[in-house]
Amino acid sequence: TETFAADLKVLRFYGTAAALHNPLFMDSLPVANGGAALMAKSMAYDERRSDGIGGKGSKDAYDLFYIMTAYQGGSDRLVEEFVSNPESVLREDALRVLERDFTTPGASGTQLICDFLTDPPGGRKEFAVQVAAQVDLFLRQVKARLYG
Repeated sequence: TETFAADLKVLRFYGTAAALHNPLFMDSLPVANGGAALMAKSMAYDERRSDGIGGKGSKDAYDLFYIMTAYQGGSDRLVEEFVSNPESVLREDALRVLERDFTTPGASGTQLICDFLTDPPGGRKEFAVQVAAQVDLFLRQVKARLYG
């Protein structure tokens, strides 16, 4: 346990099982905005994408898609947070990963998402088309804001 302020304590858990299955308290604590979370998850995906079906790469791929489609602030806010992040190198890396692996139905990231879900809504082929279209839309919005 570390104390950062008079009332704030951070408990260190090694692994998620202890925190998720026997929580001391349930509350939300914002640790990053959506843009930063998307950048961090794209780095994790890029490092682990070759893990194959059932590996961490498929979960990372799904997490990227989930952030883009279910962000609490909505897609406009996610785009704003992504483009306003001062870490331009990380942002460019994330754009490269998204464009390379998620903008076509047959792309590796798109397929890993379908593998992760095992039975995607509407069937694998249709869901892959939807994933690619969603990622492509996000990228077009970001590029319009960044490059005009």
